[in-house]
Amino acid sequence: MPLTVLSLLVIFMFCIDSATPDFVVWLISFPLLTLLAAGVTLWIKSLY
Repeated sequence: MPLTVLSLLVIFMFCIDSATPDFVVWLISFPLLTLLAAGVTLWIKSLY
């Protein structure tokens, strides 16, 4: 789970680097991505 969030953060930083850095978008998107990663992780755990 933490690894998923960490990799998402790294990917997101690269995306921000290539685009125009908009801090507000980052602040809104990162918690959403974290929640999404948590949801997917819990869903996969419930499958196995």
